[in-house]
Amino acid sequence: MKYGEAGSLLNYFHNKVVENPSFQYALQLDSEEQITNIFWVDAKMLIDYAHFGDVVTFDTTFGTNQDIRPFGVFVGFNHFRETVIFGVALMYDESVDSFKWLFETFLSTHNQKKPRTIYTDQDVAMGKAITDVLPETWHGLCTWHIMQNAIKHLNCHMVEGSNVLGDFSACMYEYEDIVKFEDVFSKMRAKVHKQTWLDSIYKVKEKWAECYMKDVYTLCMRSTQLSESLNSDMKEYLNSELNILRFFSHFERAVQAKRDKEITLEYDSREKLPRIQMRTPMLLQASNIYTPQIFEAFQSEYERFMAAYTRPSSEGNAYIVGIGVLDEESTLEEEHVLPEHYIMKRWTTIHDAFGRNVLVDPKGAMVTRVAQPQTIVEKCFRTDQDQIEGSEFIGSYTQLLMGHSGGHKLNSEGLFGTAWTMDDYTV
Repeated sequence: MKYGEAGSLLNYFHNKVVENPSFQYALQLDSEEQITNIFWVDAKMLIDYAHFGDVVTFDTTFGTNQDIRPFGVFVGFNHFRETVIFGVALMYDESVDSFKWLFETFLSTHNQKKPRTIYTDQDVAMGKAITDVLPETWHGLCTWHIMQNAIKHLNCHMVEGSNVLGDFSACMYEYEDIVKFEDVFSKMRAKVHKQTWLDSIYKVKEKWAECYMKDVYTLCMRSTQLSESLNSDMKEYLNSELNILRFFSHFERAVQAKRDKEITLEYDSREKLPRIQMRTPMLLQASNIYTPQIFEAFQSEYERFMAAYTRPSSEGNAYIVGIGVLDEESTLEEEHVLPEHYIMKRWTTIHDAFGRNVLVDPKGAMVTRVAQPQTIVEKCFRTDQDQIEGSEFIGSYTQLLMGHSGGHKLNSEGLFGTAWTMDDYTV
């Protein structure tokens, strides 16, 4: 750091802690007691990670001057599928030791809660640090970075007339069958004069190929584009000629702009009715539970399962699930109730358990926050691979919906956004 910057940095952090004691920061010193690596989070980042820290991306970028520190940011997305920030770092270098310190500090700050999945680029030091610090977290590679490397390494070595890049993209995104993937990849190698890069990326195929990721919890995230979007906003302010306080000032504005967008989406979700294509009990229920973005995804999946149907059972609250046409010639009928493992709290719009907003700013600024609500969307994203299982799921969930079809309820603020409370459910 330049002369005087360390004092300015410490004073900045001290003022932040005074404003809100939930603000946290950590510094790593070298043998000469000079500041090397810096990590910080504010109260909103702590809350966001507690709710949405299941899938994380991490990426670093440099400023316009090569002497500037790497700037890194941990991000994910919220119930609106918009960017939320979990932590920020200014690093001395991109060594294994620096990354290990950063990831250990990140976990310590967030009460040792580990993400289920983390995406990064192909940085070797970063990968080794993740293996050491986050052995239980699935580590995926950013498909956008991989594709850029494919263009760089394969364009000049392709056999004339071949479509190697198209084949590689299909291997990355399309093929769900491992045998098919292996066959296409093997044939693709024959279309390239030099296979060095293909051989190296093949060794880590489990981190990027669709067929090896069918059981990985990703929330449909496949790249670090969330991180890079924020890094792009910050890059011009990482110039070593700029005072570090100016950097922090701009960073706060960039972060606040994203948070303001979330507040706008939260408001819109409460004031605007979702577009319901079919007014079935299930979609009516889902429209009251999910955020508009997630409801659209749910509704799209629902339409795929119109081959399935449900009808009331004579046994209590159970429903009959059928596949086929609505007559006596249906191919399958079974009776189901909603299994507990379909309930995942992530995507919906509710307050806390008492119907209250979460205070992020102790001075009085209130931000509506979702508090781990109920969802089944992750299951829906997979059921088109198994029609019978999907039909069972639809019928099971409809049982719950029909059991509560007696009318909507108002929440504590008189808004139709949390039509059903946790007390309504018996699971």
